[in-house]
Amino acid sequence: MSEINRHDWRKLETVPSSNSNISTALLDLSRAITKNQAHDAYWRIDNHVIVQGDLYQAAVAVVPCVLEILQNCPKEARPFCLDLLAEIGFGTVDSLQQTIMDDCHREVSRGASIYFHILQVGSDKKKEIAAILLIGVCLKYDPTLHDRVIWHLEKLKAETLNIGLRDTLLQELTDLKNKSVID
Repeated sequence: MSEINRHDWRKLETVPSSNSNISTALLDLSRAITKNQAHDAYWRIDNHVIVQGDLYQAAVAVVPCVLEILQNCPKEARPFCLDLLAEIGFGTVDSLQQTIMDDCHREVSRGASIYFHILQVGSDKKKEIAAILLIGVCLKYDPTLHDRVIWHLEKLKAETLNIGLRDTLLQELTDLKNKSVID
C-alpha cells in the first residue's frame, strides 16, 4: 500500500507512551478477512491516533491510508475503515492544535466521492450511516458540496430504507436545508 509507505510513522505524534506500529496495523486492516481481524487492527490504530475523541498528529496521516484501504479491502474491514474515518472526522483538539483537526477534516473530505459511492451501491445500514455522517464532515470543510450532498441524500430518501438509516438521513437533510436558509 503506497500511502502507508509514504509516511515516516516514527516521527508522527501518537498517544503518549504508545508503542504501536501503526503501519503494521493499517496493513493488517487492509488484509483482514474476518471481523475479528478487522476489529483488532482497528483498535490498534484508534487507540494510538485518537483517544476519547482527542486527535493526535498521526491521525492526519492515517486518513489517506484508510481511504486507500477502503477502496480495495475485504468487505469485513470496510465498516471498521468507515468507523475510523468517522472517529477522526468528529475528533477534537485543544485550541493550540487546531491545525491537526483542520488537516484531518481536509483529508476526510478528500473521500467524498467514495462516501457518495457507498450511498449509491450500499446495502449495509452501518456503512451507509457512516457514509452520511462522513459526508457531513466533508461539507463542513468544503461548503461547495452542499447542493451535491442534498441531491444524493434526496435520491437516497426516495429509496426504501430501514428506520435507523431513514432517521439519520432525514436529520442530516433537515440540518442541511436549515443551514442553507440561515446562510
